[in-house]
Amino acid sequence: MKFLYLVSILGPALLSILVPSILVYGGWKVYAMLNMLKGLIQGAMYPAIYYSISKWAPKTERNIMSNIVESGFTWGALMSPFISGKIAASEVGWPGIFYFSGGIGLIWCVFWLLFGESSPETSRFVSDKERNHILTNQEKESVEEPKDKKKPIPWFQIITSKPFLALIIVTACQEFGYIFINSEVPQYFNAVFNMDIESNGLNTTLIQVPTLVMMHVFAIVGYILLKKRVVNITVLRKSYSAIACVIPTIIYVWLTFLDSSKQTLSLVLIAIIASTLPAQDIAYWINVIDLSPRFSAVLYGIVNTTTTIVSLFSPLIIGSIISEEETDPEKWHTVFNISAIIIPIGGFIFMVFGQMKVQSWN
Repeated sequence: MKFLYLVSILGPALLSILVPSILVYGGWKVYAMLNMLKGLIQGAMYPAIYYSISKWAPKTERNIMSNIVESGFTWGALMSPFISGKIAASEVGWPGIFYFSGGIGLIWCVFWLLFGESSPETSRFVSDKERNHILTNQEKESVEEPKDKKKPIPWFQIITSKPFLALIIVTACQEFGYIFINSEVPQYFNAVFNMDIESNGLNTTLIQVPTLVMMHVFAIVGYILLKKRVVNITVLRKSYSAIACVIPTIIYVWLTFLDSSKQTLSLVLIAIIASTLPAQDIAYWINVIDLSPRFSAVLYGIVNTTTTIVSLFSPLIIGSIISEEETDPEKWHTVFNISAIIIPIGGFIFMVFGQMKVQSWN
């Protein structure tokens, strides 16, 4: 797993450094192929992350560790436009953006080679006390001896598992429901509220702030509730699932009653939807470890592939309803209504069939 991590960062970092030269000599087609290759290599990163969480985190601390990891991605998304703009405006120009991002990746690889390990058993930087704490607070299946890792992947049991199918469905529904927040907000504010580029960019960035704040709030509250045994893991995950489903559904319906004069209220409501995004991480994505610590990377890969497919087709569906510069709020309201229908469907299925215990095929 240490090698997989290394490749998933080293490959894209090296390719980023090559981008300026590629654009000069190869043109946009080669650049597009380069980005596809970067995506393929980085595809291994998330499964590796969640498998490592299953190895490194005691059961009650998985949410916190997942939160720390996810906050890095959110901070990156929040800061990268600002940093990229500063670099592009400097003497180095736009090529500096790729040199900077690639250089950061290479520096991380050096630290990873020096300090990173796949599990606490092999790490020389973990004390015996900490190692014992980690291993004794995990399911037995997640910390067996290396020879047991050769167990073949039980594909049939995985794809016929009701709890896992429920997880796939709810994440797919959530992905479609949140595609507006993830990609369509700038177009919405520009078309409906005639917002200029600068204001639009600022508002889009501000929407990410409550996401970052609530990411820590959800994780800390969840950790305290589990640590003090106020709730068990099933109640926690399904409660967060309710937050991730009910609140966006209500707000999407609310948005359909607003016209183009309610710009500020629309922004606030959309920010509230964005603030529920972190509840998904605790409710759903970490659930792959609950179901199978041993095969958590495989489960994550399947779930992530499904949501990626949804994210590819969702804009096409939205685009068939609204044009690129659609100013009619009613067309956007149709998108909101569809989201308000799809999100609770997935949530209901997860509430009924979702489980938070290790499955027999693990």
